[in-house]
Amino acid sequence: MCALNLKEAVIGLNEAEEIASHYYGIEGKAMALEGELDLNFRITVNSEEAYVLKVHNAYADTASLDAQNAMLIHLASQASDLPLPRLLKDIEGQYMSALIDGEGQLRQVRLLSWMDGKTWSAGEIDFYSLGKFMGKLDRSLESFDHAAAHREFPWEMKGATIHLESLHLVQPDDIRSYVTDILTKFSDCVSAKLDSCRMQVIHNDGNDNNVLVNDDGSISGLIDFGDSVYSPLICELGVAGGYALMRQDDPITAVLPLVAGYHEVNPLTATELEILYDLMRLRLAMSVCMAAVQSAADPENEYFKQFLEEKETKKNNG
Repeated sequence: MCALNLKEAVIGLNEAEEIASHYYGIEGKAMALEGELDLNFRITVNSEEAYVLKVHNAYADTASLDAQNAMLIHLASQASDLPLPRLLKDIEGQYMSALIDGEGQLRQVRLLSWMDGKTWSAGEIDFYSLGKFMGKLDRSLESFDHAAAHREFPWEMKGATIHLESLHLVQPDDIRSYVTDILTKFSDCVSAKLDSCRMQVIHNDGNDNNVLVNDDGSISGLIDFGDSVYSPLICELGVAGGYALMRQDDPITAVLPLVAGYHEVNPLTATELEILYDLMRLRLAMSVCMAAVQSAADPENEYFKQFLEEKETKKNNG
């Protein structure tokens, strides 16, 4: 199949529909979805059939995309009972296609099944259900590996000390002091223990915008495998737990069902349990530092403003 050569400089809804038709033989209506680096569209065929079309940025690492594809294919085989997006082939049987955008740049294209449900951030969640879900996911990933997952990555917790370099960007002063304490404790006390923990490929981004929930709080899906990485297993729970701590009057009590659910299906070691709360706090500290860097480049960054407000609430609540 010849690569689609788009004429328009901006890839909008019409172009997304053209891409879906050209590569996948799907005729549907496009709706733009949020995306930090890539263009994402919902392609709706009818009330029962919809897809997610991902048009990756021109600088996307194809090896990383291949790792994501391999991970999703593995999970479709090893975790068919879990509600996860399924990777779909184009009309030539390929999991990844290429197009030329209006500026002459090569972009990779993928198609995933649509996941129903609302985000955890927009609804109630059953933390015990989330813990079991993440535990089952990681059990299914025990036998998976990919060379591109072994990477240095700012969201990978073993390398969290790199965020010490951006502390000067964090405001206000009390938040910077709080984040400094977390990163310093990690460097001085937690890092060596983390080095002794089990390693495998993990999703690494079970946050409140990637976890989908049903009306009863049960888990209806997990999306966005772009941050997956070879890392200590316990970091998976550290990520989800970090976001579970937020907006809680009693954070520690609130996350206990999450830990119990995970431990029930994927038992944790004594060392993993010992450092887990520190890792939950570490994830939030890393998020603040990453947002601070983004805010320095874009002072009107609304995400950073909102996150700091929530972090301040979390700090005041313990």
